[in-house]
Amino acid sequence: MEHTDIVTRLRQQQEGMLRKGEFAFVNRTDIIELVAIVNTLRAERDEARQFVCNREYLMTGMTTTPQEIAKDRGWDCFKEDGK
Repeated sequence: MEHTDIVTRLRQQQEGMLRKGEFAFVNRTDIIELVAIVNTLRAERDEARQFVCNREYLMTGMTTTPQEIAKDRGWDCFKEDGK
């Protein structure tokens, strides 16, 4: 199998493009890479959600805090520990 990143291999697996018996996950390094990607995407998502909550707070002059706005939306993007 030629070296491609884990996301490309996962897409290929999903689309049935890998050879019979071949899977996207090859070893522990692949899984670590995928976890890093997920963590990066989650952090970017939380940053975008915080931006939305802060903008809503500033634009509407609401008496609630951005954290309360996030809670009302069911978002946990203002978590202290980042988990």
